[in-house]
Amino acid sequence: MKTLTRKLSRTAITLVLVILAFIAIFRAWVYYTESPWTRDARF
Repeated sequence: MKTLTRKLSRTAITLVLVILAFIAIFRAWVYYTESPWTRDARF
């Protein structure tokens, strides 16, 4: 039972980290597509 709990907790932690990374990348992508830049500076 101890090893099952350990495997489940590792899987859950990995899944949470992947979801958080996806959210961070998506928010950065939205931020940089919503605020365009010119050669000199921002609009």
